[in-house]
Amino acid sequence: MTIENAAALEMLLHRQQAQDTLHAYARAVDTHDLTDLQRLITDDVELERVDGVRVGSESFLKFYRGVFDSEIRWSKHLITNVDIELAGDRAYVTAYFEAAMESTSAQWIVFGEYSDIVQLIGGQWLIARKQIDVQRSIHLTST
Repeated sequence: MTIENAAALEMLLHRQQAQDTLHAYARAVDTHDLTDLQRLITDDVELERVDGVRVGSESFLKFYRGVFDSEIRWSKHLITNVDIELAGDRAYVTAYFEAAMESTSAQWIVFGEYSDIVQLIGGQWLIARKQIDVQRSIHLTST
């Protein structure tokens, strides 16, 4: 294997691992798994949403504890159109998402974009910054 091929293979591996982190995040949110979420973030992670920026893993996890303790009882996140730009030990990741959700009294679908920074630390890609831009929310009638 040439040096160029080895470098290209390493780049593809890093891109896939960064994307795997995004998918693991979605699964942890959908399964309400705080332990898995904690494994996926840096200690100084930033979470940005329309309601502000939360800094640090405890603040990040506190937000999701609130989500998990809310009336939302089911969700499924789909992630698509993933673009990844590698820069050393960081990956700048943008993606579209669709999240179907159900509470005790309503059902809805949310559409938006993620803009994340995923960082390679100790051989693992971790979320260092997660920006969630919800762009549409469609409420469904229950059957």
